[in-house]
Amino acid sequence: MSTEKGRTLLYVEGQDGDRLTSKPEQVGDHFDLFGILRAQALNPWKSAEIIETKVRQL
Repeated sequence: MSTEKGRTLLYVEGQDGDRLTSKPEQVGDHFDLFGILRAQALNPWKSAEIIETKVRQL
Protein backbone atom coordinates (compact mmCIF):
# COMPACT_ATOMS: atom_id res chain seq x y z
CA MET A 1 0.00 0.00 0.00
CA SER A 2 1.14 3.55 -0.54
CA THR A 3 0.53 6.67 1.50
CA GLU A 4 -0.57 10.00 0.06
CA LYS A 5 3.07 11.13 0.30
CA GLY A 6 4.21 8.22 -1.88
CA ARG A 7 5.69 6.12 0.92
CA THR A 8 5.24 2.39 0.30
CA LEU A 9 4.20 0.21 3.22
CA LEU A 10 4.08 -3.54 3.59
CA TYR A 11 1.86 -5.44 6.03
CA VAL A 12 2.60 -9.12 6.54
CA GLU A 13 0.53 -11.59 8.55
CA GLY A 14 2.15 -14.82 9.63
CA GLN A 15 2.20 -17.55 12.23
CA ASP A 16 4.94 -15.75 14.11
CA GLY A 17 2.92 -12.53 14.23
CA ASP A 18 2.02 -9.54 12.12
CA ARG A 19 4.30 -6.71 11.08
CA LEU A 20 4.23 -3.45 9.21
CA THR A 21 7.33 -2.12 7.51
CA SER A 22 8.24 0.82 5.31
CA LYS A 23 11.90 -0.05 4.73
CA PRO A 24 12.32 0.10 0.95
CA GLU A 25 14.65 -2.90 0.77
CA GLN A 26 12.22 -5.12 2.72
CA VAL A 27 9.22 -3.91 0.75
CA GLY A 28 11.07 -4.55 -2.52
CA ASP A 29 12.17 -8.03 -1.45
CA HIS A 30 8.61 -9.00 -0.55
CA PHE A 31 7.24 -7.65 -3.84
CA ASP A 32 9.83 -9.73 -5.68
CA LEU A 33 8.93 -12.88 -3.75
CA PHE A 34 5.22 -12.30 -4.31
CA GLY A 35 5.86 -11.92 -8.04
CA ILE A 36 7.70 -15.25 -8.11
CA LEU A 37 4.85 -16.97 -6.28
CA ARG A 38 2.30 -15.49 -8.66
CA ALA A 39 4.28 -16.65 -11.66
CA GLN A 40 4.43 -20.21 -10.33
CA ALA A 41 0.81 -20.41 -9.18
CA LEU A 42 -1.81 -22.32 -11.10
CA ASN A 43 -4.92 -20.56 -12.31
CA PRO A 44 -8.11 -21.21 -10.29
CA TRP A 45 -9.52 -23.66 -12.84
CA LYS A 46 -6.39 -25.82 -12.89
CA SER A 47 -6.25 -25.75 -9.08
CA ALA A 48 -9.88 -26.88 -8.88
CA GLU A 49 -9.19 -29.66 -11.39
CA ILE A 50 -6.29 -30.99 -9.31
CA ILE A 51 -8.31 -30.83 -6.10
CA GLU A 52 -11.23 -32.69 -7.69
CA THR A 53 -8.87 -35.36 -9.01
CA LYS A 54 -7.32 -35.85 -5.57
CA VAL A 55 -10.75 -36.04 -3.92
CA ARG A 56 -11.82 -38.78 -6.33
CA GLN A 57 -8.66 -40.72 -5.43
CA LEU A 58 -9.56 -40.80 -1.72
